[in-house]
Amino acid sequence: MPDLKVISKYGVGTDMIDMSAMQKYGVKLGWTGGVNRRSVSELVISLAITLLRHVSLAHQEVLSGIWRQHVGGHLSGKTVGIIGCGFVGKDLVRLLQPFDCPILVNDIEKYDKFYKEYDIRAVSKEELLITTCANEI
Repeated sequence: MPDLKVISKYGVGTDMIDMSAMQKYGVKLGWTGGVNRRSVSELVISLAITLLRHVSLAHQEVLSGIWRQHVGGHLSGKTVGIIGCGFVGKDLVRLLQPFDCPILVNDIEKYDKFYKEYDIRAVSKEELLITTCANEI
């Protein structure tokens, strides 16, 4: 594609784009980080609540003609682990505030000012997984 001038990217990350080839051929990249952060962070919360309340299982049972009550848990007060505290991770932290969840994060970058502002604890990936799995979310 010798006439290619620009590649436009929508979504998370640019790690799948060959930047050195683009530079070599003078191709520009059109990308703005974080444009889908709210969609992703809202989806995370909705899926967490869906899992905690057994919504998918109850739905399948109702479709099969079974009606029984499922006892689920609340997101409120649960320890939540977030791997990656970039655009989506930061937005997720903000959306979790009304749920009063202790939040653990793991990221290759340090966002100490953000962590302090939201009372977040940065931990190793191993500690995050062990702690949050023990608390069932």
